[in-house]
Amino acid sequence: MQAILENISNGIIICNNNKVIPLINPMAVKILRIDRPVTNTMTIDELFNQQNDLKPIYNLLTDFNISKEVFIENEFNLNIKGESVYIKAACVKLFSENKKEFSTIIILEDHTRMIQTQKVAAWHGMARHLAHEIRNPLTPILWAAESLLDADIKNSPDFMKIVAENSNSIVKEVKRLQNLLAKFSSFAKMPDVNLKTDRIERVLQETIDMYAKSPMNIKIKTKFQPDIPLVKIDAEMIKQVLINIIKNAIEAMPMGGNLTITTVSLDKMVLIEIADTGIGIPANIQDKVFEPYFTTKESGTGLGLTICSKIISDHGGHMKIISRENEGTTVIIALPAEMEGTKT
Repeated sequence: MQAILENISNGIIICNNNKVIPLINPMAVKILRIDRPVTNTMTIDELFNQQNDLKPIYNLLTDFNISKEVFIENEFNLNIKGESVYIKAACVKLFSENKKEFSTIIILEDHTRMIQTQKVAAWHGMARHLAHEIRNPLTPILWAAESLLDADIKNSPDFMKIVAENSNSIVKEVKRLQNLLAKFSSFAKMPDVNLKTDRIERVLQETIDMYAKSPMNIKIKTKFQPDIPLVKIDAEMIKQVLINIIKNAIEAMPMGGNLTITTVSLDKMVLIEIADTGIGIPANIQDKVFEPYFTTKESGTGLGLTICSKIISDHGGHMKIISRENEGTTVIIALPAEMEGTKT
């Protein structure tokens, strides 16, 4: 058994009722980037809580030990000693025969390399899309330029008309290129999130107030759960996400409708639901809405929801879209709840 634990690819930590760690295998030490001596008398407080980088895993474990749950898992994007590390942690309780005592097994998986590979693949895909999108306006620009070169200034009675039409075409396509590149640059140069403990309803209300003068035929309703847990967020970035989603919702209701914004706490996550009664999204393209450069709008770049998804992912959360054609769309944002306390 010892040989197996020392050679498996998962990190294994066993913690008893007294918070003592009788076993931690070498892979767990490696995954957690622990560079100090580890003994079989060390407690979870000594292992996790004294190193702030590992506090999210410590919080998961301590909350789990006082709960009635027998299994829980979560994924973490941690900054350990300046290195971005993606760890999946699962906790399992093993009870004694009298069911009064238990040990906790923590199973760790290092997903850092997998996530990095996925990011590289995503950037390659974005580069291909960008090349394609740039190529589209270049063709009419080339045609317009060739038309100007072929125009006969002396013998063509419509020379000025040709110049005006083709110049306008070039200006239009160049502006399209500028808009595309500006959107791409904003995605590529997105700053790191600056997380601070905040009340999500405060951020939501500030964003909603920006739409106080929205079309009169759009009714905005709020359903905020009382005493919802605090969240650790970059408020300005979350506002950027909310503005994008609310703008999309309003545009999906050209004839008017209802926009309902709901908050609820579920499974240590704070959920934000933004539901409209608009035209909905066809079922065959719902899986593509978060892909870079996918858009159904004539003037869209297809980066809006991609950026939103990245921002929420950087907060340790996720986004989901549920939609029915001609009935409406609901965007669900899930953010980790702060374990230390709730709204004050």
